[in-house]
Amino acid sequence: MNHMRVKASSHFLLKLAALIDAQFSTGASRILEKFKDIYVIISPSTGRPRMIINGEGNRLFSIRASDFRLIPTLYTAKLLKDIVEYPRLRVVVCNEVSEFIAKGGNVFARHVLIVDDNIRAGDEVMIINEYDELLAIGRAKLSATEMLFFTRGVAVITRESVMSNA
Repeated sequence: MNHMRVKASSHFLLKLAALIDAQFSTGASRILEKFKDIYVIISPSTGRPRMIINGEGNRLFSIRASDFRLIPTLYTAKLLKDIVEYPRLRVVVCNEVSEFIAKGGNVFARHVLIVDDNIRAGDEVMIINEYDELLAIGRAKLSATEMLFFTRGVAVITRESVMSNA
């Protein structure tokens, strides 16, 4: 089945901007200003949006079918990191595990140093080192409080990492 690619209408862009601000941070929707054209990939079977891409064909977000949450790509996370204030959306890990995570390893609670207080289990997060360098993006398995409290277990499941895409 081929997906349909449709140029995003101004009405859709307003809804998308509101969703980005609600899910990631107020003002995060400024990321949309960086692109001249934005397209929506529509599922042919359901007729619902599944991906948001820019005019160059770079995927910006996938849309999770179960809850319609936006799943950013590493490309998008690099842009979001410059827009949202530190430590918003970030899980900061110790430098000793930077390479492991940059190669696609999961984040363990014992390696978390700083975390955005607003992160809940299931949220999409940026994984950075102590130098604020983006290592990967992933889905939080624990809340911010749990990440700092626990010394065992996976805190973030890595979805996409900088070295796995190099």
